Amino acid sequence: MDEFRKNIHSVKERAISGEFLYNSFIGPDTTNRVDKNKDVNIHNIIIRG
Repeated sequence: MDEFRKNIHSVKERAISGEFLYNSFIGPDTTNRVDKNKDVNIHNIIIRG
């Protein structure tokens, strides 16, 4: 889990800096207010149409 957390925070910082990754969309608030030492919570959403 530690390696995953480091990787996901790296991807987040790259996306915030303007790099287009994994169809990312950064909203209007680009401040980085996330503690890198806390666990990452992932919530899945399935959209069907």
